[in-house]
Amino acid sequence: MANGVSSITVTPTVSDSNATVKVNGTTVTSGAASGAITLSVGDNPISVVVTAQDGTTTSTYAVTVTRAPSGNANLSSLTLSSGSLSPAFAAGTTGYAASVANGVSSIAVTPTVSDSTATVKVNGTTVTSGAASGAITLSVGDNPISVVVTAEDGTTTSTYAVTVTRAPSGNASLSSLTLSSGVLSPTFAPGTTSYAASVANGVSSIAVTPTVSDSNATVKVNGTTVTSGAASGAITLSVGDNPISVVVTAQDGTTTSTYAVTVTRAATIAGGDSVSRSANASLSGLTLSSGSLSPAFAAGTTGYAASVANSVSSITVTPTLSDRTATVKVNGATVTSGSASGAIGLSVGDNLITVAVTAQDGTTTRTYIVTVKRAGDSASPPASPGPLLNDAITNVKKVKEAALAALDRTAPEPFPDVPTNSWSSRAIEVALQLGIVQGRPDGSFHGGESITRAEFVAMVAKALYLDTTSERGVTFSDTQGHWAAPAIETLKAAGVIEGVGAGSFKPDQPITRAEISAILARMMVFDQTTGNAYFSDTSDSWARPYIAQMADADIVRGAGDGKFYPNAYTTREQAVAMIVRMLTVCRNVDLQLIDLSL
Repeated sequence: MANGVSSITVTPTVSDSNATVKVNGTTVTSGAASGAITLSVGDNPISVVVTAQDGTTTSTYAVTVTRAPSGNANLSSLTLSSGSLSPAFAAGTTGYAASVANGVSSIAVTPTVSDSTATVKVNGTTVTSGAASGAITLSVGDNPISVVVTAEDGTTTSTYAVTVTRAPSGNASLSSLTLSSGVLSPTFAPGTTSYAASVANGVSSIAVTPTVSDSNATVKVNGTTVTSGAASGAITLSVGDNPISVVVTAQDGTTTSTYAVTVTRAATIAGGDSVSRSANASLSGLTLSSGSLSPAFAAGTTGYAASVANSVSSITVTPTLSDRTATVKVNGATVTSGSASGAIGLSVGDNLITVAVTAQDGTTTRTYIVTVKRAGDSASPPASPGPLLNDAITNVKKVKEAALAALDRTAPEPFPDVPTNSWSSRAIEVALQLGIVQGRPDGSFHGGESITRAEFVAMVAKALYLDTTSERGVTFSDTQGHWAAPAIETLKAAGVIEGVGAGSFKPDQPITRAEISAILARMMVFDQTTGNAYFSDTSDSWARPYIAQMADADIVRGAGDGKFYPNAYTTREQAVAMIVRMLTVCRNVDLQLIDLSL
């Protein structure tokens, strides 16, 4: 019998109508069917006993009914402990895929058989139907998992193939950072990306040892790949400040973190002897009479922002020196450590305040820049006529339509480290919604950190929806294989960016205010009457025409002391604000993204 026949009846007919008959011990009327007899898989003996009228004579008929075993090798359900099957499970579908985050390092599979007599194995190990398998370790990438069902007949099988793809790690942080000479200030912490250190004049080179938090991440020191936990090659130190960049790239090839270390080498006196005087040019504290610094003060962080109400027309700054033998000036005026500066007048909008520290050796310096934004009485449009976004470089219509579509969507969760009342919060919020920026691995924005040349170019490419997929070839000697190479090559081909000599771009070097002004200015077409803005420190700058055009358009602003500080490094929040202001003032884009009076 087939496996589908689970019971049977027997109809015996006696030769003598006076005889009686029993099937499996139960009397049955001659010529009528017996009751249903349940059949097990395999042989089922059935006895038919006939008793003659004399009550003594009997005949026994033996019938063996063989029921075939089940050939059902299907599953009725298949689930994973993480991730969802694609397509949704169906018994007749045997191929599936699922994706999990990098944090999921193992997975369990729960198969349920359609026929309780079938058996099932996951990756060769028997599993109870309806119960989870043992944990299956997942590597980054594709992980094939086989679920084999064997029917009761021992021959019929079905194999369900599940490919689970584990995402690569986005961890681009360091767990340790040490120097061969000098001590980092502040003490290393994975979330702190700006440091300073001082060494004697006799130290002419230094090595940096970075250790990544995730063994799959890679790290470069000043653009050269270094093995995690091993020292970099010797880095030559000049007298004074020596910026060193440590760039970590996560396993996903996209997420990066840049740690900036400024090593200050002491000067020498006439005759070549090392100066015994201190080379400490750091602050231990920095406060304002109104507003709060963003980010919170740290000795190694040199870029800050603060916002004040329109009613605050002046402000004082109180710097405190780490080394009392150093001197400090606020906007060029000497201030006693721990005491307030003179009142600094504030214009509506951005006001750059410089706090310059000179160490005892007279050579080592460090400049802290605070951008204080004073609120306006009311919104005021940019000077007319505003510039135009250059349609020869980007598709202006596409920029506007894509931006409007993005702004119409639900706004993403804001960064936890950007105060809602900070001067840059609206620009950062807009940039996040437009897809121009993303946070660090810890989910924060770190607006006070300096931004690299590569990071800024990538932001511009995203803001203007430039096509970075076309193959343009390597344009700089140090960008091949760099995560931002497509954006760099695209802007180079458009004539927007230039190298820094010897065919290199130095993608991981912090970008200056002058460089940003030039890049953004080249993306626009200005009225020929613009470019008249004047700053006392830009007359000799190669970027003076660009800075003047950008200032006239109200995209960049100077400090309260009449200076622009073209060679100062730009912070992440300042860079974002400049890009968003550009999109706001360009009259052919016509997007009122932010209040330009702020």
